[in-house]
Amino acid sequence: MRNFTCLLMLPYILIFLGVLPGREIYPTIFSIAVFAVFLLWCLAAFDIKIRRKAGAAFLLVALWAALLLVLNFGSLRARSDVVYDANTLVGLGMLFLIFAARHLLFTREMLESALKAIVGFGLLSSVVNIVQNYDGVFSLAAVTQVYSVKFTGLFLGRNQFGWYLYLCLICCMLLKHLFGARVHPAVFFLLAVNLFFTFSRAAMLSAAVFFGLYWLDIRRPKKVLLLLVLLAAFLLLYFTTDLRGMIDRFLIRSNFGDSGRTDRWGALLDTLRQREYGLWGVSPALFKELLLLNGIEQIDNAYLEILASYGFPGCLLYAGVFVSVFVRIKRAEVGRENKRLLTAAVLSFLVLGCFESLLLFEVGLNQWTATLVIVVLPRFCSAHTSDAERGRRIQRELL
Repeated sequence: MRNFTCLLMLPYILIFLGVLPGREIYPTIFSIAVFAVFLLWCLAAFDIKIRRKAGAAFLLVALWAALLLVLNFGSLRARSDVVYDANTLVGLGMLFLIFAARHLLFTREMLESALKAIVGFGLLSSVVNIVQNYDGVFSLAAVTQVYSVKFTGLFLGRNQFGWYLYLCLICCMLLKHLFGARVHPAVFFLLAVNLFFTFSRAAMLSAAVFFGLYWLDIRRPKKVLLLLVLLAAFLLLYFTTDLRGMIDRFLIRSNFGDSGRTDRWGALLDTLRQREYGLWGVSPALFKELLLLNGIEQIDNAYLEILASYGFPGCLLYAGVFVSVFVRIKRAEVGRENKRLLTAAVLSFLVLGCFESLLLFEVGLNQWTATLVIVVLPRFCSAHTSDAERGRRIQRELL
């Protein structure tokens, strides 16, 4: 039977076919088409039975989104952006079918195949990145301006490539530990090296948080010893080579600080406070327009984007998604180590959201990949645990 994870792989197919050209990853026709295909696919593939409470909650969210659009229409430049409306429909549809349906038919084989495809595309993009920037890779010490290099692989920007590589590293760990697949150390090395070449500080920080939370276990002396050895090697390179200067130019960027993020965040919050009912959201359709009026291209904060789009109710809904994920991880019978692995993935993704506008339940390669890794996998593990518990209960009753 068709599977939800098959649909999650649709963006990868479309990229190879050239359907997602450049910055037009959110064209209106594409968004509406994906939403229609999504509903038709799920209606054909699943025996969908809706939980009453979840269905009612989704209805309230949909009405809230529609109300925001109506109340704020015309308040900025008297026009709405259909692209963002369509993207919101796709997100609400995914949210509805993931959380409101009683049973979603996942298979272990399909999830494993999806993760392998994600990693495979990451490796392909990494190889392309090295081939395209062969000279630049071996002359990093001569680079004085980080924004002059373009280590983007098959992506449009360094940050987007960095996000994807960070998710690929998580997928590799999930394949190795949760699914028992063999992942060669060279795969980790290639992905990690390309992640460094992106110079995406947020992606590298999130990857460090992920591996730190997973590896730092005081009951595993060997892991602590390995971390100490790596730290010693880093300090040795730092004080004996030009690594200090490279770190300042590419990571700390003392000349650029936080790249103007805090100024943009402050400007957006001031604008929302000045607007009547601003903290109750202006709808996704008008959020981009609000940024442009303030001379801001990207807000680089997922939580401020949710606050501006949906207000405090939207923030509560988004927080509820992660609370649900943590509950699923706690209930899953996958072993202590795998639980720590899943928890580290979710927490590191929350860290990434503080510095980048990478949201779940949106149309886009990174967004769909994150939805699969952060939301679908924990629900899959928990669902199989629930099925096992029901089986044991029925067996006890029969005996």
